[in-house]
Amino acid sequence: MDLIINDSSLNQQYRNVHEFKQYLENIFIPLYTTVTQEKNVLFSKSDLYSSKITSQDTFLDFLTGKVGKGLTSQQKLLSLIHSSHYWDLDSKINNTVFYQWKENTDFDVKALYEASERDKLLISFYSDSFDVFKQSSMTVLKSHQEEIVVHNFIDLPSYEVFSKKESEKKIIIDHTKQYHAVVYKNEDNHPPHFHILYQGKKSGAYQLPGLEERNISFPARDKKKIDEWIKVNLKQLINCWNTVHPDRLIDRIVINREYCLVVSLLDNQKRIEIEYCGCPSATYLFDMKKISNISFPTKDREKIEKFIEENEGKLIDLWNKLHIKK
Repeated sequence: MDLIINDSSLNQQYRNVHEFKQYLENIFIPLYTTVTQEKNVLFSKSDLYSSKITSQDTFLDFLTGKVGKGLTSQQKLLSLIHSSHYWDLDSKINNTVFYQWKENTDFDVKALYEASERDKLLISFYSDSFDVFKQSSMTVLKSHQEEIVVHNFIDLPSYEVFSKKESEKKIIIDHTKQYHAVVYKNEDNHPPHFHILYQGKKSGAYQLPGLEERNISFPARDKKKIDEWIKVNLKQLINCWNTVHPDRLIDRIVINREYCLVVSLLDNQKRIEIEYCGCPSATYLFDMKKISNISFPTKDREKIEKFIEENEGKLIDLWNKLHIKK
């Protein structure tokens, strides 16, 4: 996942460099260390280091040891940020549309807007003297109408709360809430699947996408009802797996941050959908080797066609895998 460091949250709020050092040791470094250990990609603005941490000292002054002697260990760790990616060199912000922080229109926070166009994750520096960015979620108003919620982390506990919620996706199956379908995060050694919980306890599992059954123990009287619900909601279940396991996608091949190729399980025609920014934007027919119904930017057509040509074998294999007759 992409996490954006909020440069606007450094606003000369620390009284001296030692207060900043204490903040780093107690709050920022534990958060930073955990986030970077979990396959996340950290992005900062290229001029983050010119931000003032005190009325006189910049972030770069601290990192390079120009102020605050004896802070070597912290500087060594924080110097890793120097190797982070710069989001403003490959910004996803659409300069033709309007962005605004809904809860606080006095601040124009570009890092927040960038986060809204990526994985909706932001890391903010914090102090009691400047608590503008203390909330756990922030809403971006895009084009005066679309609302995008961004998760904001100011310390390790705030990230752990979010991470725990994201470690599973749960869907209620029946109105009595006795049955749930759940996808868990820590499933690296198992094929894609989801669990059935009955009264809060694991009571079976179904493999995706073929729905092979494993260890079914919920009441037999409910089996038909559960199976029918699963068939109707198969697409939603696959989306849950894809969300929790973005590195093990079931029904799609990612081209880049904007484009992916999706195979529908409900459509027996030999074709794939081309999604642009999460929305269907074209169809590719294998037999005709042709892209039709195009609504993505025409400037990208050549690279999309080239990617499909180079990966057609993989796409056909994926289509065949998802359409095996049971």
